[in-house]
Amino acid sequence: MSRPVPTEGQEALFGAGGDELLKKAMEWRNENLRAWSAMQAKAQEHAAAGRKFSISLLAEYVRWNVPAASVDGEFKINNDYRAPLARLLVKENPGLEPFIDMRGSKVDAWL
Repeated sequence: MSRPVPTEGQEALFGAGGDELLKKAMEWRNENLRAWSAMQAKAQEHAAAGRKFSISLLAEYVRWNVPAASVDGEFKINNDYRAPLARLLVKENPGLEPFIDMRGSKVDAWL
């Protein structure tokens, strides 16, 4: 499947490279299915209680509680992956969208 090309406005606002960032985040997710499942479960827990949450909360939960492997050789979960992981979370679990706040990101053009 070919990826869409960002509009001039999107590229000016967010910069280039959203497609690469999304690929790396998806690689992290695929290499860390246990951590990804834990993030989804924690998100569902907050949503079921009617509480808003952030991808930062989920990333920190994984950092401290779930074994995860680095895909970039440096970080257990790279902070740059937060925006694409938040979007993947909502894409896979649409019912979570009202509970997670997301600002615009350079990965938006690719999801």
